Amino acid sequence: MKIRVNIFTKLFLSFLSIILIYSVLIIYYNYNTTKKHYIENFQNELMNLNNSLIDQVHDEIIENDTNSLRNIVEEHYKTTFLRITILDNNGKVLADSKANVDTMENHLHRPEIQEALKNSTGKEIRYSHTINKSMLYVAKSIEFQGKIIGFVRTSYFLDYIDELFGKLIFDLIKIILVITVLALIAVFFITKRITVPIQRLSEAAKEVAKGNLDTNVEVKSRDELSELSRNFNIMSKRLNKLFKEVNDQKEELILLLTSVPEGILVINSKGNIIFANNAFLKIVNKKDIIGKFIQNILPHEELMKLIDKSFGISPKLETIQPTAEINIAKDIYHISFNNLYTQKELIIVFHNITENKRLEKIKKDFIANISHELKTPLTAIKGFIETLEDEMEDEEYLHYIKIVRRNTDRLINIVQDLLLLSELEDESTPNKLLLTKVNMKVILENTKLLFEQKLQEKELTFEITIDGGFPELKIDPYRFEQVFVNLISNSIKYTDKGGIDIHLKNVSEKQVQIIFSDTGIGIPDTDKARIFERFYISEKSRSRKYDGTGIGLSIVKHIIMLHNGTIELDNTYRKGTKFIINMPVIN
Repeated sequence: MKIRVNIFTKLFLSFLSIILIYSVLIIYYNYNTTKKHYIENFQNELMNLNNSLIDQVHDEIIENDTNSLRNIVEEHYKTTFLRITILDNNGKVLADSKANVDTMENHLHRPEIQEALKNSTGKEIRYSHTINKSMLYVAKSIEFQGKIIGFVRTSYFLDYIDELFGKLIFDLIKIILVITVLALIAVFFITKRITVPIQRLSEAAKEVAKGNLDTNVEVKSRDELSELSRNFNIMSKRLNKLFKEVNDQKEELILLLTSVPEGILVINSKGNIIFANNAFLKIVNKKDIIGKFIQNILPHEELMKLIDKSFGISPKLETIQPTAEINIAKDIYHISFNNLYTQKELIIVFHNITENKRLEKIKKDFIANISHELKTPLTAIKGFIETLEDEMEDEEYLHYIKIVRRNTDRLINIVQDLLLLSELEDESTPNKLLLTKVNMKVILENTKLLFEQKLQEKELTFEITIDGGFPELKIDPYRFEQVFVNLISNSIKYTDKGGIDIHLKNVSEKQVQIIFSDTGIGIPDTDKARIFERFYISEKSRSRKYDGTGIGLSIVKHIIMLHNGTIELDNTYRKGTKFIINMPVIN
């Protein structure tokens, strides 16, 4: 478990560490610097004493007068209290103010003596085993006629320096402790001054996190913390305003969704309901469904399949969401799906189309009935017109009779197309197709024979190209011949020069394309979306000029849809028309 340390403790401990480190460095620096200074002063004093002693003992060393040497050493010790040692050039101790020379070992190899041999002066600080104390040694060689005849060595007891510096360190520690305590008191208040506003900001941030967006922070200072608190207050006010706006919009949205007549349902990826408006509650005739599994509320196998499919579609991709029509109780609903950007929630809209379906059926029945009723009299009228045309000799009357016959033929064609369209759209009639495997090229060539005369009259070319390995398709040959008749007929009507090209193209093992292209006048971009609607004619003048009924392409679309195929338009206005039929390959 990690121990939580607040910012005050961190700052206080940081300042304390800095003060302690700084204090230790001061003590260490002062101790070393002062001690070095004292030792240098003592070394200079000992050096001066050595120079004075050399003048006094020079002759005695030459004469090897050890008694005189001892007297000189003892006299100086009485006044200086310094240890003085006289040695010959071989390192033998001739006189010493603190020890018996007879018991002292040879000093030639002592560091200070070796240094004096080389540089005439030697210095050393070490522990003396003779008197068992730390000593500062300064040695100087004594020369006669260019040769070293002996050494004089003076030494100082370091006990005094150690005692002096012990007191110095103690005094320094006391001073630094006082300064440290005063500094810590100052640090305490400075840290408090810094951390209190931060703690206030922290507490305010916690309140905002809890949802209390009216929280403000008051910091009385003129530094960055004051500016931070002001910015925090501004942010808090803006967040408060934003959340109020969001909540208002949310309430408005809920009110709107609740009041719309369409049923709206939102579920998560587990299939649990997270929102349902009043219209949906009426559809399922249930209440309190939030959090429940959709299949328990609305058991519908096709709906569940569509839900699974919709969750697999990424909202980032331009993919068409699935739609369907399902029966719930006695009503028919068109349902559409839209998954949210997170892809974890799905919106389902239920639109009641029962009345639309009823009206559509009435409309279809009306058209079918009218077509049947018109077919017989129109056939009779055409027979009488043909009789009149055969017997009429007056050219003027014959001209009018031909106009009547042409329009009668047009009415008969419209009636025949309406009857065919009604038959294709009639959902009560099963097995509209008689499927068999067919060579598409054979059907196209047979259809071409029906238009040979018109192609020759307009001097149009007719080309059929087929990819290698293009398979036989399982289709209704009679129905597909109607598709080709309508498309080729339209191409001939609206093409004055050039020709028609039909390409049987392999797309994959499971799909092929039949591409119709012509060099006609094309279809305006504004009409592309509605070109397959019943009775829709692109440019009314074209209908009058080319005897168009506006039903042919609708028949084409229905026949292809019955074969589980699709048709799409890809043309450039005034440069030609291209229809692409996508067909599945069924083994």
